[in-house]
Amino acid sequence: MEKRITKIEKNPKPELIREQKNKNTAVSKERIFVEHTIGRMKRYGVLENRCRIKCSVTKNRILGIAAGLWNYQLQLNN
Repeated sequence: MEKRITKIEKNPKPELIREQKNKNTAVSKERIFVEHTIGRMKRYGVLENRCRIKCSVTKNRILGIAAGLWNYQLQLNN
């Protein structure tokens, strides 16, 4: 019976340089902000439910209104 090769032995974790770590940190901070914003916009039901409106202009306006409401709420909290 031969020994099973673990994932660590096959592909050891690469070491990142400081610049790469700083870039990854900046990207992840921005991504978290965007994901939280999208999640909070789902409160209005625009992104959760399937929209049967065919006009893309109207869809974009509805999405813009939801984003504007969320931004307004952020301003009120600050």
